[in-house]
Amino acid sequence: MRHQLALLLALAFVPAAHADTVFVSVAGLTFTPGQVTIAVGDTVTWTANPGVYHTVTEGSNGSQNGTEAFHSDLYSGVPTFSVTFDEAFLAANPRPDDTYNYFCVPHFPAGMVGQIIVDVPEAEVFCAGDGFDGTDCPCSNNTAFLDNEGCRNSTGVGATLEALGSLSYAADDLVLRLRQARELQPAVFVQGTTMISLPFKDGKLCMGAPTERMEIGFLDSHGNLLTSQSIVTNGNLPGPGVTRYYQAWYRDPVASVCGTGSNFSAGLIVEWF
Repeated sequence: MRHQLALLLALAFVPAAHADTVFVSVAGLTFTPGQVTIAVGDTVTWTANPGVYHTVTEGSNGSQNGTEAFHSDLYSGVPTFSVTFDEAFLAANPRPDDTYNYFCVPHFPAGMVGQIIVDVPEAEVFCAGDGFDGTDCPCSNNTAFLDNEGCRNSTGVGATLEALGSLSYAADDLVLRLRQARELQPAVFVQGTTMISLPFKDGKLCMGAPTERMEIGFLDSHGNLLTSQSIVTNGNLPGPGVTRYYQAWYRDPVASVCGTGSNFSAGLIVEWF
């Protein structure tokens, strides 16, 4: 299979992500800006005017109880305070919607509050069988617009690929779930380094060389299959900050729509952090 994929695509290089620092001014009775949106790995630094006592205390109820994800006094002796919102911090201090509210203890009654929103990456569907990306399925077997399915197979629908777990390189808990494929048939999960969209077999090839054939399994009686092995290891990922593209290639014999005997799910874009 690797030889077939390599014939179709060329190498592409993905730049590594970098962390930024966002500065929040603490002056008067205000955090400025009061709300910031950052990426995983970014640092927030608060800087206070000398001579005025403030705190930066995570929470939303105005009182400190020792369970805060972060807390610091800010005064002339400690004019700055920083927190890095990396994956270790997020794992140790999970909050709904990855949103961290905070306040100044002495000035909470006056409304001195702030908010940090961490934009945690999620897998994104691409290269579906609806032709929206400009490439139709090989034999008029397109699927419905925005259904996020691959090209139609012999069951009458297209296969989907979903991401379960996080996209954290360190956690390595990502599981891929293939659904709506041909039941009781073999399938292989494949990782690519480039994004493409080419008619291939009964479906569309969405990820290109260099590729990794990560895991092979058999679909259940409902046409579903989950990965059970480490994607980080099987995909030979060099570390966080890389983007990879995923698909599942599955057998669809005898009743194959286009007669080639196999098909592909839609693709997934994963930005590892």
